[in-house]
Amino acid sequence: MSTDNRTTGNVITGNVTTDKPPAPGPLAVAGPWDLVSAGYAAESVSIMLPFSQRAIELVQPTANAHVLDVATGPGVLALELAPHVARVDAVDFAPAMLAELEQQRRARGIENVFAQVADGQALPFADASFDAAFSMFGLMFFPDRRRGFAELYRTLKPGG
Repeated sequence: MSTDNRTTGNVITGNVTTDKPPAPGPLAVAGPWDLVSAGYAAESVSIMLPFSQRAIELVQPTANAHVLDVATGPGVLALELAPHVARVDAVDFAPAMLAELEQQRRARGIENVFAQVADGQALPFADASFDAAFSMFGLMFFPDRRRGFAELYRTLKPGG
């Protein structure tokens, strides 16, 4: 442990630098998200949809793309992305959030979004599986953000 504030890639807390990530916050576990899933799903679309549309515009995925959406929540990005790509794998650690996504997916008749419970810091996919990967508002809640970014990168095909 050191007491300077140089940027070394380590986590800085006040004057103390450590290799350890900060302790997980209360939103780094599924329970609170499951409790608020219905209200969150109802309120989040109007807030998240413009960000999702802009992300799709910036990435410009191809029609044959296989895309990953990590910490999908109620699936705002996944459902918006579906008409533009071949397949979307949408993962979240909160089962009730995925139930909200599934309800919307069925209501819209979307067949190419596949939801599953998974930890964004230990994704259940092979290396280089996806043409593009997103995590719109999830990584900021991960206990170990470096590991989350590393997992996103690991699952991307070269050039993805």
